[in-house]
Amino acid sequence: MVSVALHNILGNISWKTNNEEFTANYNVDSLDIDDPQTPTDTTVTIGAFDTPLPTVFHLGVGYQFLDNLVFTMDMEQTFAERIGYSNQASLAFGTEYKPIGFLPLRSGFCFGGKWGFVYGVGFGLHFGIFEMNFAYSMHRAVWPTLSSGFSTALDMKFTF
Repeated sequence: MVSVALHNILGNISWKTNNEEFTANYNVDSLDIDDPQTPTDTTVTIGAFDTPLPTVFHLGVGYQFLDNLVFTMDMEQTFAERIGYSNQASLAFGTEYKPIGFLPLRSGFCFGGKWGFVYGVGFGLHFGIFEMNFAYSMHRAVWPTLSSGFSTALDMKFTF
């Protein structure tokens, strides 16, 4: 299995109404460090504007090693640094093992991108028309108490 995709080729977010720019200024004097200064702030109404989304190239490869064991590799490259995106390429490896047909167990890790190193685990429950999947990942560590953050995901769906 191979997949290739380009995301956000012409994507942008249009900000059309109620747009404001907020600016806050603080004066700090090293002699009065214990006495907090009152900030001066300004809010200015601004017009409509667009925020471009970066184009993302994605390449995925999957190999079914056994009937119940799949290995995957994904590479992602973003072509601009924007909020939520890093222009550093990421490379991820994962596996899905189904010891019982309705119970997929998943594990994987990623290098590069926004988080550097990420390790994740997950499982699913698939019963006929109902599917539920759960995943948990740790940022920059393999053990939760050593990580600098975590992500979780839960999805459920009914297919008719």
